[in-house]
Amino acid sequence: MRLYHHQISDDIIERVGNMMIRRQVKQWQATKPVGTAMPQVATFSAEALAWCWDSIMLLQQLSDGDLRYLHFGDAIAEAAGFNLKGKRASHLRNEIGEFFRAKYNHCLSIRQPLYTIHRADLAPKAQSWERLLLPLQDERQGLYLPPARQAAPHGLLP
Repeated sequence: MRLYHHQISDDIIERVGNMMIRRQVKQWQATKPVGTAMPQVATFSAEALAWCWDSIMLLQQLSDGDLRYLHFGDAIAEAAGFNLKGKRASHLRNEIGEFFRAKYNHCLSIRQPLYTIHRADLAPKAQSWERLLLPLQDERQGLYLPPARQAAPHGLLP
């Protein structure tokens, strides 16, 4: 299984045409405090994101460095064929799981949005997809994955 991807961490708004992705990056930038602090997770609440809540994931970094899926949108679960809500990112013990954990950790380390576009045969309803990782903070660091759309058939994978 090969997972092809391209990633962008700078000038996402100028380089990505997906308006949903651009909207989320703009919101992140508008709420980011000065310095290395990240926007608060409360800014990206379920109420504020009701328009896309079924198409996002919310992960929280745990004290042992792993991440837990606090929310796993219904549209994502349908496309992927499984739901990871409540599970740790380490639950996926394969090369795909390792790949995405590395992306999550990279995003948290650079403390900036990270956009990726993927192509792979991983799920019955998704051959390609986009992801936008937005690092957020609360009392712990968190990682928020806002909505993404791609060429039909579409869906997201963890």
